[in-house]
Amino acid sequence: MLKGFVIFILFFIPQVLLASEGKETFFDKYFWLAVVNFTIYVAMLYYFLKRPTIDFFKNRRKEMEKEASDAAKLLEETRNQLEEYKNLVEHIDDKVKEIKDYTVKTEEKEVEMMLRAAEAYAEKIKEDAKRIAQQESEKAIQKLRSEVADLAVEVAEKSLQKIINGEIQEKLVDETIERVKKVSK
Repeated sequence: MLKGFVIFILFFIPQVLLASEGKETFFDKYFWLAVVNFTIYVAMLYYFLKRPTIDFFKNRRKEMEKEASDAAKLLEETRNQLEEYKNLVEHIDDKVKEIKDYTVKTEEKEVEMMLRAAEAYAEKIKEDAKRIAQQESEKAIQKLRSEVADLAVEVAEKSLQKIINGEIQEKLVDETIERVKKVSK
């Protein structure tokens, strides 16, 4: 607030001096008033703006030094990254070959595992087929035995019927004759 009051007074005094009328010549009165006014104005500027201006340029210098330092660090980091990228580019063919080799090895292992699994599956299928074939052949043999037995029984029955029929018929005829004889007697 004190600075504001001082500024008001410093600007007010030259205006009061210019407002006073005198009979002096223009050069004497107005010239010296303008010089005094300009001197007061420059003094005020110097007084009020000296410290902020000095501080501004000091801070600006510090900021510029910091920015320059940061830029130098960034430049160094960029150079390091560029060097790393150059090394990567130089060794990219080795990396690609390494990746291809790894991929081929992995694929070979997978193919080998698949072949083993396929072989094991084929063995299982063969064993299952043998077992099924054996079961089917046993069923067929059993069925054939059953059919042969049925046929043997049937043939035996027919043979027996022929034999029995002939004997029975003879017996029946003999019995009938004997009955007829008994009845006729």
